[in-house]
Amino acid sequence: MTRKKLMPVLLLAVVALTGCGQKKEVEKAHVSVENYEKLEHDVVQVEKGDLTPQIKVEVKAETFLRRSYMPVYDDMEVDKVNVAVGDHVKEGDELITFKSSELDEEIAAYQEQLGEQQLLLEHYTKLSEIDSETDYETDIENLQDSIAVCSLYIQELQAKQKSYSVIAEADGTVQSVANGLEYSTVSTNNNLITVVYGNDCFSATTSEDFNFIEGERYVGVYGAASFDLILQSVEEVGTEADGRIKKKLSFVAAEGVDVGSRETMVITFNKPQIKNALYIPTSCIYEFNEKFYIYIVDADGFLSIKEVECGDEVGTYTIILSGVSEGEWVVTQ
Repeated sequence: MTRKKLMPVLLLAVVALTGCGQKKEVEKAHVSVENYEKLEHDVVQVEKGDLTPQIKVEVKAETFLRRSYMPVYDDMEVDKVNVAVGDHVKEGDELITFKSSELDEEIAAYQEQLGEQQLLLEHYTKLSEIDSETDYETDIENLQDSIAVCSLYIQELQAKQKSYSVIAEADGTVQSVANGLEYSTVSTNNNLITVVYGNDCFSATTSEDFNFIEGERYVGVYGAASFDLILQSVEEVGTEADGRIKKKLSFVAAEGVDVGSRETMVITFNKPQIKNALYIPTSCIYEFNEKFYIYIVDADGFLSIKEVECGDEVGTYTIILSGVSEGEWVVTQ
């Protein structure tokens, strides 16, 4: 509502009287009044039609973990960043790898030694097949032991090398990656990457009077994305002070639907349609002493206040049960 102030201005010119018993002419008072400016109102018409009430329920992931990763040692040189923000990752995926010249050289040395020992074992094995009079069994056993030990060292070094990498603990979604990370040197106080882990199970508690049906498919909305969810179970978990029954709703993602790592979603349930309802925007209604009022504007632009009886709210509208008629103009707040 746009209200313009009326501010009449009264200008009086007063002449002082001086001396005793002397008469002087007194100037007449002049009054100046601004032109009347009519108040302007933002108005809407009372409408009549069919409305569909809705229930909006926020569901939350039953397991949800936000995990930030830092290097295990100082002065580690990043080798490769394998993911970007928004990527879905699987358990065991290498998200970031690091360089280690020292480990690389040590592994290469053992691999070279292993290759030599394997060739030598092959040589002694062939000799034992050709020359049955010479006993090569001790040499072969020693080489086999040496190969086993060498292989074990390589496995341990490779495991150590992999432990430097950032590995996904479960299926999740990359939430953030540090800027300029690739080919930089990082320390243990640097937050490299954040991954959100969750599952495809969601739940909510509601006291809404609605016939929730197990097995029905509903749409969960997260921002601009939407996901098909199945209502798995409806469980009574208590009673509100006003007697309404509290219910726990449990949902699971429909087959083939990847919900990523969403912490919350909103599901909209449509109630039965209300036919031929009289309604106005809820913003038109004023409450005072537990009663409800609206301002009506007549054809001449004059206001009158009316008490109304309100019904259900449907979205941004309120159903009016009595006190106003279709087509009347109502002031919005």
